[in-house]
Amino acid sequence: MIYSANSIALFAVVVLGLADLAAAQSPTPLVTCPATQDFDSGLGVFTQSTNDDLNWSRRRYSTPSVNTGPSYDFDGVGYYMYVEASGRRRGQTAKLESPVFAAVRTGESCSIWFAYHMYGSAVGTLNVSVVETSSNAETVLWSLSGNQGNRWYGRVAATVPSSVTGNYKFVFTGVVGSSWSSDVAFDSVEFGDGCCRKPYTCQAHSTDFETGFGSFTNVKKEISWTINRGPTLSLRTGPTGDNTTGNGYYVYLETSGPNPGDKAWLVSPMFL
Repeated sequence: MIYSANSIALFAVVVLGLADLAAAQSPTPLVTCPATQDFDSGLGVFTQSTNDDLNWSRRRYSTPSVNTGPSYDFDGVGYYMYVEASGRRRGQTAKLESPVFAAVRTGESCSIWFAYHMYGSAVGTLNVSVVETSSNAETVLWSLSGNQGNRWYGRVAATVPSSVTGNYKFVFTGVVGSSWSSDVAFDSVEFGDGCCRKPYTCQAHSTDFETGFGSFTNVKKEISWTINRGPTLSLRTGPTGDNTTGNGYYVYLETSGPNPGDKAWLVSPMFL
């Protein structure tokens, strides 16, 4: 297709008309930080994984097996999550997954806190991992194996490492031990503020170019954008007024003189 200078100018005016109408909007976080997950009214924000052998069970008071598992939850009055080892095979896993969180911002950190209970003569392993959603790469943040006695511990922290640069989710994995006496449990999960993106506050006014480029930056490539009021310099091309009042300023590409294919960049601020 052959583009004339006029067609390039017209295209530029149509695009910048959108910028004249409204300011850029900040993206919405994938999730806001949920309240502490105590499992007293269900799984909360967590879901059972389909990439495992078993499901986590939600329970109040003692597990069905003697001399293994908790007798009550971390607070002493509600529910907890556990892996029932009776009738299972050694090495089978149960995974419970959090929602997906937006990538941790540079200079910030994300930690979660939780309580755990690992009591029984054949207790296996409890892992807390983070999984990047783009690659399914899993990084173990915290891991413990073996009998820790008949008590709750916590809350302990697990922190997302700086090597995790994309969107991610947390996974609690219980691994069955060598016999039925290997129930593992966790409770009272709290997500730190760094795990949840707070949206940037956009300016309350549109970028209308009445007093300059505003928050935009005019980055010259082969040519530059021009702020103008009234008709452009060329006849029968470009606007005769701005989009808002017809009497204000707008941004356009003056194509008299440039070569076909020349580019100009107008760059907004960075949004995360």
